Amino acid sequence: MAKRNEPSPGSWLRVEELIENGDPEFVKELRRIHDADRLGSFAKVFYNDTRTASRRLLLLYLRTPFNAFRHEALLKRLFKLAEAAKDDEVMACFMVGLDRSIRREKRTRNRYDWTTRESWIEEHVVTPRGTEMPKKGNPFIYQNRMTGEPMAAPTPEKSDRMFLFKMATRKYLRRRVWRYFRQLGTSDLDRYATGISKALVQYTDKDCKDGLAMLDNWGMVQTLFKHSDVIVSKSRTWKLAEGRSLSELRSAPAYASAWLKDAEPLLSMLDLAACRPVRQWSVGMLREHHAKALSQTSLDRLFRWMRSEDAELARFGAELFSQSNVLGSVQTKTWLQLIQQANPDVLDIVCKLVMKTLTADAVSLRDAMDLACSRSVPVAELGMAWLESKESHSDQDFQDLLLSLDAESEHIRPKLVDQVRRKLDRVESKRSQWILEYLDSRFPDVRDVGWTWLQERNEVARDYHLWQRLIETPYDDLRLRVIGLLQYESLPKFSKSSQSMLVDAKSLSPEGIRFLWATALLNIHRGGKQKPGIVKAMIGRLHVHREEANDLLPILAVALRSVRATEWRAGLVGLVTWIEKNPEVSDMVQSHFPELNLL
Repeated sequence: MAKRNEPSPGSWLRVEELIENGDPEFVKELRRIHDADRLGSFAKVFYNDTRTASRRLLLLYLRTPFNAFRHEALLKRLFKLAEAAKDDEVMACFMVGLDRSIRREKRTRNRYDWTTRESWIEEHVVTPRGTEMPKKGNPFIYQNRMTGEPMAAPTPEKSDRMFLFKMATRKYLRRRVWRYFRQLGTSDLDRYATGISKALVQYTDKDCKDGLAMLDNWGMVQTLFKHSDVIVSKSRTWKLAEGRSLSELRSAPAYASAWLKDAEPLLSMLDLAACRPVRQWSVGMLREHHAKALSQTSLDRLFRWMRSEDAELARFGAELFSQSNVLGSVQTKTWLQLIQQANPDVLDIVCKLVMKTLTADAVSLRDAMDLACSRSVPVAELGMAWLESKESHSDQDFQDLLLSLDAESEHIRPKLVDQVRRKLDRVESKRSQWILEYLDSRFPDVRDVGWTWLQERNEVARDYHLWQRLIETPYDDLRLRVIGLLQYESLPKFSKSSQSMLVDAKSLSPEGIRFLWATALLNIHRGGKQKPGIVKAMIGRLHVHREEANDLLPILAVALRSVRATEWRAGLVGLVTWIEKNPEVSDMVQSHFPELNLL
């Protein structure tokens, strides 16, 4: 049974079964094998297995960190076999893996000058100790050198920083890998460009998370910047030259002539490279030496670049695309797909090209609306421009226009829904229904446009069904506006007859109106300005609908006690006037307003 913190050992039977089936789990199982002798013997069998699946597993194993316990013999023999077989692909994996196994750190130290008696803190770069994977005993248990007693297991973070071979051996092996590719560059430039490209595309942004990490990639820097005067090689590591910075670094590759003959390796690296410095270097080389090849780049490749998550590569693709002389041959469907998939940083460029190339007639109303509803401002503005000239006739067109109510761009949405409102306003038969759609929107800016639309159409204001829906609205801002109308006071945008109609209308649900008033009265933070109006509205309704007195008087009692003194007195005057006209209700009023003396 495995001890605590000790990994369970792998099974050779399981390893053989997995490699026979070409299962990717083989790599995980192989890394759990700690028998160095058996691993060393397995190297030749593993490398010489010519099956496609086995080759894939070999490359997959070499792309994992070189930190599997007791795997020194396996890695070293695979290295020698690949070197002897002139296997560029495997040597490329070793180049990347060995570069990743050495990482320097920036540290600070205190300095003191005895002559001037001044102290300061300076930064320096060191190669950390303790990165060598132990070779004997339990891989996760150390021994105290003084007492011989086992020490506590290291944390997973510390284990992840350990690699096979001593630091000097790792440095030697990566120089030996570079020597292999250097010999290729001397003897066969085409093969050198192809082989070294297989290494460059394996580096990731994690390998170059800062300037120091990038310089620690010995093989990559040799390949891309060997002849640059910005960096110098000292003690088998790369350092910045005195007074220089990485921002000055430009393409200065080893064996530059290997990249001048054909642009395809550079173009392919832009498609495949996962590391920003590699892509930047490729772009620099292409701009400087392959202007003609760039002008002939296929549209499919440019589209891939513009869809890339790398903003720099997307802008580079958009720049070349805008200079292309075949824009007119791009189909409308392709343009629309590009707009939907392009990197957000280049959407403004793409939209400008679309405006120059396509007319509004080339797209349907639904396509224009889909664009107008986009979160991207350039795309939404393009959709709005096309939508302006579109005519709508069918019910499907109207349904498509109503999609604007869910537009994603907060900046464009108010303009868009107002533009659609003007189109919908031409159809009188459905105007009330569409105004209600606006007022039911989840976005306040859409409801604002809908309220403006309602104010402009008094004939819609006489639609009882619309108001019945509005008094049930869940939106506080709209509820307060409706409250302002359910009274006799005149508002600028509505006729007095429309307002009095709303108060007197028997078609409106009395329960709904009472709920609306009660909600505003209970709202502590909002509705303060509407409360005096509610008092007047309820008294006005009592004059018209005396049968609702039992329901309205309790709410009126709460309302009068929640307004200011001046408004309270005005409310009492209205209440007394109502009692004078209807003496039989005095007892009912007295029960709800015991403080009043009605004698």
